[in-house]
Amino acid sequence: MFYTLLGASIVVSALVAACVTALFHKSVHRIYAIISNDAVARACSIYVVFASLVVGVGSGVRTYTLRQYLSGQLSRDGKLDLTPQAWVLELWGAVDSVLGNLAWVYLWVFHLALVAYIVLRAFGRIRNEGQP
Repeated sequence: MFYTLLGASIVVSALVAACVTALFHKSVHRIYAIISNDAVARACSIYVVFASLVVGVGSGVRTYTLRQYLSGQLSRDGKLDLTPQAWVLELWGAVDSVLGNLAWVYLWVFHLALVAYIVLRAFGRIRNEGQP
């Protein structure tokens, strides 16, 4: 039962991370394309995809809670107490953790891209679209 919960947490975390990553991939690539040339933009956006998937799966599998199931701290009689309610809470916790951590990842990505844009614009490397 424990291994099924672990596997389900990994699968749910990977699916949520993949959906969020797919949702933001084009935006991240466009932002990096404005800041740098196409090869660098492609490489940076691929790295952000990789980092998002790693952070998503890593944060969704909540090892502290899973360790408590192994040590029997979450049950009254020392056995695993994986009721349907516990499954729902564990999987919802995985989704919540993935979304929260990916929100921070993309917040930092967009803030750093904004700073890079402002710096490059200040030095004249990026012009307004209406200017020649």
